[in-house]
Amino acid sequence: MRLRTVGELVLDHRAEETLHVAASSPVSSAAKLMADHEIQAVLVMDGAELPVGIFSSRELIERVVLPGRDMAKTPLSLVTNRNVLRIPEATTLDVALALMNMYRCSHLIVGEGPCASGLVSMRDVATQLLRAEKWAEEARLDAAAARSAKQSGGVAADLAVH
Repeated sequence: MRLRTVGELVLDHRAEETLHVAASSPVSSAAKLMADHEIQAVLVMDGAELPVGIFSSRELIERVVLPGRDMAKTPLSLVTNRNVLRIPEATTLDVALALMNMYRCSHLIVGEGPCASGLVSMRDVATQLLRAEKWAEEARLDAAAARSAKQSGGVAADLAVH
């Protein structure tokens, strides 16, 4: 069974649109967007609509809430995580999950060069891998049941002949 790629996962989510916020926007804009869409992170874009990093619930807590910054007055550019891994669309889900584990991050920017086609989370990747494993297991069980039925039918046919 071929593993899906992060590019395919981003395409699946295209209908939902990758949510992003301008780096000049206040933190409160990103927090509201994340709350409204029940997501943990957004892409942060510069004036040329190129990704400069991500803002996640982790940055909200560590870089805004704990230091006591005002969410309405603090621009995202001051608190955005710019140290984010970028991976090509052809990266398989298992490799993406391994990278997240190795670098202790929960989001990856998908795309090459200065542009981004989307953002994937550890939850997105893990869910897809679990689904793939479930489908593979169901296929194995179906194949085993078909073999068993064929063997049972063969024995009954042999008995009927004798």
